[in-house]
Amino acid sequence: MRANVIEIPYLELSEMALESIIDEYVTRDSGIYNGSLSDKRALIVMALQKSEVVITFDPVSGSTDIVEKR
Repeated sequence: MRANVIEIPYLELSEMALESIIDEYVTRDSGIYNGSLSDKRALIVMALQKSEVVITFDPVSGSTDIVEKR
């Protein structure tokens, strides 16, 4: 992660914000190709719950991302 990127705890996001971030991620470059949008959402939520991935925010670009936790 770059120094200016902020990790956003997913539990602090509203349901609508979390769903929007996940939807944008799975339709952009998640690498998840099989299943419906709701199936893909569920996979990302499980990964967040297991702390396998985190949501990040880059204040310079104003973008969010979901990345593997290191």
